[in-house]
Amino acid sequence: MINPTCAPACGRKFASIPEYMKKFARRPTITYMFLPETEPPCNSRCTGCFVLSGGAYKKRIKRTEEAIIVDLLRFRKAGFSVFASTTEVLRFRRLAEILKASASTSVLTNGRVLVEKSDLCEEIRDIGIRQVVLTANFENSGLRLTSSDIVREAARRVVASGLELMMRITITQRNLDFVPQMAEECICQGAQVVQFLRYLRINGKGPQMLTEQETGNFFGMLDELRIRYPAIYLSAAGSLGTQFRKKQFCCGAGSRDGGLTIGVDGNIYPCIYLTQPENAIGRYEDGELVREREFSSKGNPLDCPAYHYLSRSEREKTEKQKGGI
Repeated sequence: MINPTCAPACGRKFASIPEYMKKFARRPTITYMFLPETEPPCNSRCTGCFVLSGGAYKKRIKRTEEAIIVDLLRFRKAGFSVFASTTEVLRFRRLAEILKASASTSVLTNGRVLVEKSDLCEEIRDIGIRQVVLTANFENSGLRLTSSDIVREAARRVVASGLELMMRITITQRNLDFVPQMAEECICQGAQVVQFLRYLRINGKGPQMLTEQETGNFFGMLDELRIRYPAIYLSAAGSLGTQFRKKQFCCGAGSRDGGLTIGVDGNIYPCIYLTQPENAIGRYEDGELVREREFSSKGNPLDCPAYHYLSRSEREKTEKQKGGI
């Protein structure tokens, strides 16, 4: 739970940013989604997981770790900045090879494996990882996530090993009012980067997504936090759109320059949150990217395309149910 008495770290100067952002500066980018060879597919089952809740998961294909490494190297040779996207990458047997093949300098984790393996932080640091991204949990979002006790212990181990700690907080209607306290708690745990995400109801489950007005309110709080903690990098992820940012831009999901995603079913999609069958724009076949059509997002171009699509889908479903009464 949130500790309101924890004094935030201050007086420290960090040049840290989310490591993954550096790859976007070297376009084009490609996100390659894959799963472990063995079951279960993850050591957790978080609400709304973009891998396990996505449409592509229903038609997932099996890839060996050798095949995964070959694909990652192939994409880099073709000139892509590559994102290795999976459930819990720290569980893979050939972890070091996967991270090196994708030129990863950060890993996203729920923290469980870091707590289970006492020397893992040092191992990944020695192979070039600089930043560990932890999914934070303050038990106030309405989401099923990794225990907050595990997250805190994982954060302690990351900081103790000398790695940079980045913590990601998913915002729902239930925990929006607690954004300042959650940011402070992350900083208390040693986070040099704190990132906020807007929860996306990929499969129609979990708490309600933020409305447009609530999203605007969040950015107001974020501006105040940036003034309060100038030494901490406070980031709003792409799922929050850009209409309320000082620097506005349109998401290029689905374009070669903006980024492509290969789902766990082998199809090409605009992004990790848009792996529904109707959003497929091609396929990855025999080592080749086969583009079959362009992706077009209707609605506010400054909003997150996935948020717009999922919101529209929920409205249409509700209207259809009402019509059937």
